[in-house]
Amino acid sequence: MRPARYAVLLILLLALAAVNACGPLTSTVVVLNREYYSPDLNPAEFRHLRGQRILFGSIEDKSTNTENLSFYNPEQTVRYKLYYSASQNSMAQPVVSFFWYALKKGFEQAGVNIVENGPLYDAELYMIITSLTDEEIQFTALFTKVGIEPHAKNYVVRIAGDKTTDPVVLEDRAYSMLDAIVKAILSDVEALLSGLSPDTIRKMKSSLAAAPNIVPWQPLSGTTMPSPLDQAASRYKVLLPNNEEIWDLNGVWDAEYQFYGRESHRGFRQVRFNIVQHGRQFEARLTGDYSILRSVAVTGELFKDGFKNAMEHTGAIVKMKGEIAEKGKVMLFDNGETFRLKCTRK
Repeated sequence: MRPARYAVLLILLLALAAVNACGPLTSTVVVLNREYYSPDLNPAEFRHLRGQRILFGSIEDKSTNTENLSFYNPEQTVRYKLYYSASQNSMAQPVVSFFWYALKKGFEQAGVNIVENGPLYDAELYMIITSLTDEEIQFTALFTKVGIEPHAKNYVVRIAGDKTTDPVVLEDRAYSMLDAIVKAILSDVEALLSGLSPDTIRKMKSSLAAAPNIVPWQPLSGTTMPSPLDQAASRYKVLLPNNEEIWDLNGVWDAEYQFYGRESHRGFRQVRFNIVQHGRQFEARLTGDYSILRSVAVTGELFKDGFKNAMEHTGAIVKMKGEIAEKGKVMLFDNGETFRLKCTRK
């Protein structure tokens, strides 16, 4: 009996070795996670979609060239491993889950609100991935909205770049593909979603391109180039019809309450806001299940250099003083008596 057992074990080991030999022979591994993905999308380009709510139903992966937790370059020499967060203890994340959450981040940076369930939404979006490499993604998107015919389209989004094995370059290129997917979908459905004619949208974008605030920066004699922080801040601003430039707060923010004074025993509380802005007015809503609190957390009004009429609503409604810091990435509030609030852009 013993020789028979050894024979069975040997067969299993040989079969396992054969399966491994048939797998991709990768020489480079690139790690991706949505915390490191910082969408490079200009909200002003899609300002006519601001505040629109899309129910992002699901993403289905029907490709034959991906694995559950990774995808590859066309030669399968580079493997992209996907993770939930930047933490060293983070779990690997399936392809469909990674793309859903990353694209959600991209859509919200463009000014569109992504919702996970009903009933309050303006349209629905579903995606099916049919092929995915680090150079090209092929997918089908189904867009539906009450009152119009369902809109289905096959997309091919390609990312150009020189052949390289530098993980940093490849990581940035992968995040650029996410930006390109968001742009491709929004550019295709913006007329259906906004209700505006394609001609009107073209005129709006033409006027945006001609606006003084986005003319490429040219240094004057004796001046220095702006810092990367100054350049990054420009995408967090919006131009009002009166040509006044204010901060654009649309999107998801991490928020931390720090209690002091007679409320110091409450310590710290961390939540997350989804902010929707209409002109000067903004409203921050809690995104999680905070049933004991009001869903509207903060409201206020913007002017060129900061806030006015900022109010906190989760408990007794109180006024706050606030300022914007770190080139539009952080908001700081204080009610002057019991708490400070720090909001950091996702």
